[in-house]
Amino acid sequence: MGMFGNAFKPGGAGRNVAGYIGDALAQIGGMKGVYGPAVAAQREFQERAELARQQRDAESSHPQAINLGSGGFGTWSARDGLNVLREPVHQTPEAPALQQNFAWLKGLPPEDQKLAATMLPGYAFTPSGVATAEQRAAAVAEAAARARAMYRAPPAAPRSKPMSLPGGFILDN
Repeated sequence: MGMFGNAFKPGGAGRNVAGYIGDALAQIGGMKGVYGPAVAAQREFQERAELARQQRDAESSHPQAINLGSGGFGTWSARDGLNVLREPVHQTPEAPALQQNFAWLKGLPPEDQKLAATMLPGYAFTPSGVATAEQRAAAVAEAAARARAMYRAPPAAPRSKPMSLPGGFILDN
């Protein structure tokens, strides 16, 4: 332990005494003290940190309203966490019967899908679902019209005069 025990460990009285004696000797020598201002700055820093912590705790203890969507409502606070006051109502819309059938048909093996397609005249299987023959015909006609609008025939090549070849042959393009 030594002669001074715990006096010069952090927080011990020996450090404070030595620091203030050092500051007094520095002032006698015409210099500014170092220990006293450092202790004051550290104390001020700790007080500010404590005040900020108390302010955060006070603000976080006030619950905030939270919209959980689908009619759900709750509150949240740092101290208590999430408190659900009304559970959200999750309603999954029912798929139309035709789409449900399509999902079932898509789960079949390919040979059974072909057989099922022959049993459903007037309907076509598309990547996005089942379409009636009228819907499919309209979509095909629309796609053909777009393709015709995008395609432009190259200008016709000028016709050249027929060319006579030896032996009485005529070359006409």
